[in-house]
Amino acid sequence: MSAQGKGAVEAAYHALEQCFWAGLSRAHWHSASGAVQGFLSAVPDATGFNQLYATAEAVPAEFDQVLAAFAAYPVDITLVLHQDAHQRLRERLAQLPVTAGDATTAMYCDLRQLRIAAPVAGASVQGPAAPLHDWAVPLGSAFADPQQPDDGGRFLSLYRDAHGCALDAGVPLQHWLLREQGEVRTSLTLTQLADTVRLDDIGTDPRHQRRGLAGMLVSEVLQQAREQGARWAVLEASGAGLGLYQRLGFQPLFEYRTLILQQH
Repeated sequence: MSAQGKGAVEAAYHALEQCFWAGLSRAHWHSASGAVQGFLSAVPDATGFNQLYATAEAVPAEFDQVLAAFAAYPVDITLVLHQDAHQRLRERLAQLPVTAGDATTAMYCDLRQLRIAAPVAGASVQGPAAPLHDWAVPLGSAFADPQQPDDGGRFLSLYRDAHGCALDAGVPLQHWLLREQGEVRTSLTLTQLADTVRLDDIGTDPRHQRRGLAGMLVSEVLQQAREQGARWAVLEASGAGLGLYQRLGFQPLFEYRTLILQQH
């Protein structure tokens, strides 16, 4: 891909990132240039959902402008910094009480080169408007806290409600799931702007992981998006998901460095 083409995909990536997280937030702030975005989650006390994103162009003054908007809220903030922004902000970050989080990789796929995962016998896909109660089932493990097991269900319910509110507000979210033997095994969220789609909330019931279910769901959803005119797909991958997405044809776009800023 040319530098110009990569720049266009990266711009689409950030536009979708903003669309998704702003739709699920009770407050959203951004710097004048848009290089730094802040999202105050609609899910109270949800670790990792109060986020500050900084693109490659972010500078310290913009970072401080958006960070100041969080001052009225006693929440920890997840700083998600483009690898270039992380370097540029390193002196400012050294002044803050931050701890390192997990690195993630922004990825893209040219849907003309999508590799199709093998179907799983007996599994079927439902979407783009799967019932939110069913869609949320595979996400339960992501919200579970062994120390406070009841909180996982509360957070999941609030997160599901946030998706419902986003749909009511016209945010272009699609909800997809895969069933096997009548049970929901895996699910995801798709957001689309122009010819690019973004995948989020890709979750599989832990009892049924490593069986090809997520790969089947992702590839079928992206095939349908391609048939409806989408050219590109993007997502933010953890280290655990890299192998799956690479097998489907995704490539790295840039790296994110994640830090946790403790405010309370």
